[in-house]
Amino acid sequence: MNYALLPILLSLTFLAIVISIMAIQHYKNFMVTFVLIPIAITAGLVVFFTIDALLGYPVPVPSVTKDSVYISHVVSKDRESIYVWIIEPGEDTPMAIGIPATENNKKQLNKAKKETKEGKPQLIGDKGSFMGKGQTRGGELTVYPLVVDIGVNKQKSAMQEEQEELQQQRNNYLERRQ
Repeated sequence: MNYALLPILLSLTFLAIVISIMAIQHYKNFMVTFVLIPIAITAGLVVFFTIDALLGYPVPVPSVTKDSVYISHVVSKDRESIYVWIIEPGEDTPMAIGIPATENNKKQLNKAKKETKEGKPQLIGDKGSFMGKGQTRGGELTVYPLVVDIGVNKQKSAMQEEQEELQQQRNNYLERRQ
């Protein structure tokens, strides 16, 4: 929970209570009152959690999406959390997440930071996503390099095909000359 948004939560709670009290005191139709109270409470909660998600504060996540691009990280002042900037697969904008500050996570993220500074983009993901279902390890991360296929293998195979074709033409020419 983000305590900086506590005034907004309290304001929305107060507003939901006032609407509920007014609906109860001035009801003429029981069904309208019965529907209005849950709508007021739900609307307040939706607004609170939407604002929290959009403000850019790190969002605590149960697991990091596999193949997320690592950008940067910092350890919190209390040394209990690590705030990581990532870009999730299929997204264009980075997001800040909060993960537990375990020894493995610190080690993996420091490795990612070092490799990124050397110009080697890194991907991160939850270890559990690599181990299979039901085998998660409580938010432990793994880091691995981003491999970009720029068609080098395709170019090599095209060049090899061209060389083989030239060799075949040469062999055909030599056979005809004999």
